[in-house]
Amino acid sequence: MGVLPHKVAFALLLAAWCALFHFLGNTSFGYVNTPSMFGWLIGWYQLTMPVETGDELCPFVPFAVATLLYLRRDDFKGIAKQPWPPALALVLLGSVMHVVGYLCQQTRISVAGFIVGGFGLMGLVWGFAWMRLIAFPWFMLLFAIPFGTSLDTITFRMRLLSTNLSVAVCKGVFGLPLVSRGNLVGMAPSGSHPGFQFEVAAACSGMRSVTVVILLSLFYAYLNFSSWWRRAIIVLTAIPLAITGNILRLIVVFLVGDAFGQARAKMIETNMGFITWAIALIGLFQIGRWLREEPASPTPAPVE
Repeated sequence: MGVLPHKVAFALLLAAWCALFHFLGNTSFGYVNTPSMFGWLIGWYQLTMPVETGDELCPFVPFAVATLLYLRRDDFKGIAKQPWPPALALVLLGSVMHVVGYLCQQTRISVAGFIVGGFGLMGLVWGFAWMRLIAFPWFMLLFAIPFGTSLDTITFRMRLLSTNLSVAVCKGVFGLPLVSRGNLVGMAPSGSHPGFQFEVAAACSGMRSVTVVILLSLFYAYLNFSSWWRRAIIVLTAIPLAITGNILRLIVVFLVGDAFGQARAKMIETNMGFITWAIALIGLFQIGRWLREEPASPTPAPVE
């Protein structure tokens, strides 16, 4: 990223910021008995959840951010790097967020405050141009915050949405006599057909798929586009694309269950979750082709 001025000053500020969150970072000792926010994060990463939550990817997010910054390191070389005092407001905001999280025993708020304040520290030392360039990948760090089962309401609604839409397509387009009750989908036995019954379980909520596709969309948007509105479109379409992929996977499961029985369909449901990612990524890349930026025209050399 080129020569960085004020490196010692930034290192001291960052060390003090990290020390605050290490020694006074967590008051929620229900899952992880440590005063450190970093220890709380590591403890959460090591927990095994009974259902799919999407948190399985959280430990890899900081490495993904570091990779993005390395790939775009040349962008930082030509910008002015000088202190920008207004960035202190973000440091104060991050501090307030931490105090709120600390007092309310909501360490996730403190983690978000650490990210916001760290962003402000960089702006305070290296300026607004630096903040503008690093903002997009830096706030990917918010995906490193684990939520566990606290998003159960959202994942349950996602399961119901996927179930209802896939059943509607199978009944309306393919004429399958499916019966659904909540997240239970079945077909009654008739003649030689034994019928089947599936539970669209928490693992089929698509939360992990949504998380993966959003992270990949952030990578794709940051590396291939420079305009903010194009990046925003790519990221915003990731969620409906992931849900659509999950719905299509359930449709395949029900069609295989009708044609070959429950055992074969169960194999598809268990072992072919990549179908969801593949469909979503194909859609994502196609949208990227529509939005592709024209290369900048070279500046003509002056006529002597």
